[in-house]
Amino acid sequence: MKPLDRYNLLLSGLLAGLLLIHLYLSDSAIPRLTGLQAAKINSIEILRDGQLKIALLRDKQGWLMTHPEVIRASQKQVARLLSVLGADTHWQTPIKQIDRADFGLASPALTLRLNNTELAFGNAFAPSSQR
Repeated sequence: MKPLDRYNLLLSGLLAGLLLIHLYLSDSAIPRLTGLQAAKINSIEILRDGQLKIALLRDKQGWLMTHPEVIRASQKQVARLLSVLGADTHWQTPIKQIDRADFGLASPALTLRLNNTELAFGNAFAPSSQR
């Protein structure tokens, strides 16, 4: 093997290693929206402008919508809703350090209540429309 080939091989291995380290660190460094686990959620309420719009309860057969009417809920849709628990966050700050009104959280447009934990959704921010 030529010396130049050895250097190219060594350099390729080094770059691959650095890429793996970067991917591992960047994925694990992104904080999640909550530490809640979907399997431990038994009650979901969705409130719009403070008014209850949808209520769901988990029973032995799966999820049951109890408000605005009593029917079996789509398990697929509930799983999709619960996927918000592990959503990536791109920015976090302690709530005590902000003015809730600046973020539309003084009276949130939407509140998701999971067991006893509330997630309030305020204003979207331009240009990315993040909340």
